[in-house]
Amino acid sequence: MDIVEKIIEKYLNNINNEKQIQMFYEIGNIIRSNNINVIELSLYLKKQYGVVIAFTDRNLNNMIKFSNYDKSLLNKLKQITWKNILLIMKNNQDLIDICIKYKPTKKELEDYINKDKKLKKNDIIELDDMLEELKNIRR
Repeated sequence: MDIVEKIIEKYLNNINNEKQIQMFYEIGNIIRSNNINVIELSLYLKKQYGVVIAFTDRNLNNMIKFSNYDKSLLNKLKQITWKNILLIMKNNQDLIDICIKYKPTKKELEDYINKDKKLKKNDIIELDDMLEELKNIRR
């Protein structure tokens, strides 16, 4: 479990979307390859960082699923928010390029998926709540 904490500490200073996605990918790989108990890890991280949605059982399990993506996709995925990556994992990998091109908010992507709504191009990616929370850990 210390190894996961070391990964978090490596990325926590000056964290941004790219670093968050890289960190989640690495955490998922470590949990999977070392057969770490997710519930125990979540409790351990709660003691270290307090209650943080990034380190719930559910999100740690999502990191494990995320780490199954081919590493060659990681540079593309770093351009997408975690909440949109979660939608991609639930739906279709073809959404990766769409997210990079249009930079949709989570709501816009959900409407595109579920209601076949057309996407408009955004200049920047939406602020991610989880990323903000991780930034606040250091304050």
